[in-house]
Amino acid sequence: MPAAGAAAMKDWYAEAVDQVSVEAARLHAALDAVVAMLDEAKDHHQQGAQLREVVQRLAQSGGRDVRRSPTTAFAAFEAALTSYRSQVVTALVEQDGMTHTEIAQLIGVSRQMVSRLHQAARP
Repeated sequence: MPAAGAAAMKDWYAEAVDQVSVEAARLHAALDAVVAMLDEAKDHHQQGAQLREVVQRLAQSGGRDVRRSPTTAFAAFEAALTSYRSQVVTALVEQDGMTHTEIAQLIGVSRQMVSRLHQAARP
């Protein structure tokens, strides 16, 4: 493969991996925020606050949004991971000439999954 082709292939691959990393960091931050908020609520409760007061404080401090943020972040992480997988499968088919069956054996999934990933990468 010419150097320019290898560089282009590396670029899309690095970008896909970087996107997975970015979304994983966002997910981690969202989970950390939930845990921090709950730890603070626990401390407040252990200091004698009634449950109603603890819950009210959680709600007033954005508890609902904090609680929902990991779900949104996880969906973005899954989308980035699926995009990465689709791009890899497409490259293995189009650049390396591998069949769906060969790729399925290589990555340990069904041939049908490889086909879905390959189709997902097409515009």
